[in-house]
Amino acid sequence: MKKISFIFILFSFFIFILSCGKQETPVEPKIDKSPHPFLTKWGTMGNDYDEFLYPSGITVDYDNYIYVVDSKNHKIKKFTSDGNFVTEIGGYGTGDCEFDTPYGIAIKDDFMFITDSYNHRIQKIKLDGTFIKTWGGHGGGIIDELYYPKGIAIDSNNFIYVVNEDSVIKKFDFDGNYIKEWGSEGSADGQLKKPEGIAIDREDNIYVVDTYNHRIQKFDSEGNFISKFGSLGVDNSEFYYPVSIALDTNNNIYILESNNNRIQKFTSYFEFIYKWGKIGLNNGEFIYPTGIAIDKNNDIFITDTYNHRVQKFGR
Repeated sequence: MKKISFIFILFSFFIFILSCGKQETPVEPKIDKSPHPFLTKWGTMGNDYDEFLYPSGITVDYDNYIYVVDSKNHKIKKFTSDGNFVTEIGGYGTGDCEFDTPYGIAIKDDFMFITDSYNHRIQKIKLDGTFIKTWGGHGGGIIDELYYPKGIAIDSNNFIYVVNEDSVIKKFDFDGNYIKEWGSEGSADGQLKKPEGIAIDREDNIYVVDTYNHRIQKFDSEGNFISKFGSLGVDNSEFYYPVSIALDTNNNIYILESNNNRIQKFTSYFEFIYKWGKIGLNNGEFIYPTGIAIDKNNDIFITDTYNHRVQKFGR
């Protein structure tokens, strides 16, 4: 009896030792480890004040208000950075503060400049909605005419650069007076093919999204070619119909691709850093996105065009 008890005690001790040596692997909490986590979204398909119909361009003012070009509702809508509606201007037409499929928007000082694409013109409007002037037009053979203008950007000297669908970049002063232009259709350096987006860095270098050539081209402020980057593809540093571009406060470059439904982030030397996005309806997914803007906190706003909404991502 004592022998059986001893064996039982020895066996129990052995099991205890084994159980002490076996430790369960802790379950990691599900944390979004993305450097740019999803924060919020707003909008749905429609024509009400907080709805969109194929939103395109987007920008941020000095007070961190968000301006969205609601392209097929022919309006510009203003929101807080959390997506609360503030006000809107526009409506379909050819009059002052009316639009026909507007596309891009840029803000400088107390003015917004809108590419009124199907009216082939730029409208300059105060942030309070007061109309200032318009310029452009198409069909008269005049040098300052525009052809389905897309992206628009303003440099530190208040010169305005407008991307035209006919592969020409036009430069104007702050009052809309024509300065110069460059570009022609093709795939050589300095040539473009249906470009869309444009952005400007701290040194006033111009970045043009050469959409149908699936690349980015960099120019100085006089239109002289500096460099190019990218080619057709789905891998890192490749593009599939890139449409817009933005820079953060650290001069990192963000490129939005329509057909890859993603954003790629690069250093100012176009060294790949990170990418996110895929096609879909969920948070962080897109269907043919068009516009990108970055606020002073480096939060990122995307017009998710065919989902008829805006998505916001953290710094």
